[in-house]
Amino acid sequence: MMSESMWKLDWACVDDTPDPGWFLRFLDESRKSVPPPSLEAAQKFFGFLDVKEGHHVLDIGCGTGLHCQLLTFLVGRSGLVTGIDYSDQMVREAQRRVEGRNLPLKFERGDANALEFDNNTFDRIWCAAVLQHLADPSKAVAEMVRVLRPGGMACSFEHDWGTLVIDSGEQGTAQKIASLHCDSIRTGHVGRQVPRLFKEAGLSEVAVTGIPFVMDSLPLLEDCVLQPVGRKAVEKGIIHEDEFRSLLEDLRLEASKGRTLWSFLVFRVVGRKQ
Repeated sequence: MMSESMWKLDWACVDDTPDPGWFLRFLDESRKSVPPPSLEAAQKFFGFLDVKEGHHVLDIGCGTGLHCQLLTFLVGRSGLVTGIDYSDQMVREAQRRVEGRNLPLKFERGDANALEFDNNTFDRIWCAAVLQHLADPSKAVAEMVRVLRPGGMACSFEHDWGTLVIDSGEQGTAQKIASLHCDSIRTGHVGRQVPRLFKEAGLSEVAVTGIPFVMDSLPLLEDCVLQPVGRKAVEKGIIHEDEFRSLLEDLRLEASKGRTLWSFLVFRVVGRKQ
């Protein structure tokens, strides 16, 4: 089980948590829908970013490196994909997964708020599910713009946890937990804020796409939302223990009938540097 504090704070300090491996397992579980790396998969997943052969691409918050692997198919041997993560363990795991494959790819530790690259270094920047864990996302956006080359494109892919909905007969309790979950993320509403942040940072041609994620895994919902946040809601007096128990019973019953549904919206925002 993950504590509320682990979800809220520890994505920013994975290496200092009691179980850093939890985060690796979570990324693998939550990204099952991402296809195995191939040229076709890369073109389908990153087609909107118009990555060209020879491009230098930065992945901020690369995690285990899955998106980086996809991007290598697009940049080719004349290009380079650089993946950075604040966690040394994530970087080591990403390196392990591509060891011996001779890809145009490197991983290193990095801080989204203080990128250790020169101005105008990258043709494309990809940043997924990172800004929500930062106290001041505008700093990271400014850094993205700084290291982006003129004419280059940056993309943010961020959840808006204010859109989280859980189908249950105990709707009132479910909604209270969903609301507290959003509040438990450092910047839980950042998805809807990124278009403004991109424009304030000077990016133009800002395009916004809202992508609904519809989930049917109750174990994932319990591990990431219901148990940590639901317990906190009980401790804070937002819901009663019996209400929480009734919600779990209802959801587990529905899951036994194949009727689990929860959903949230992710905003994909792309902007170009002039």
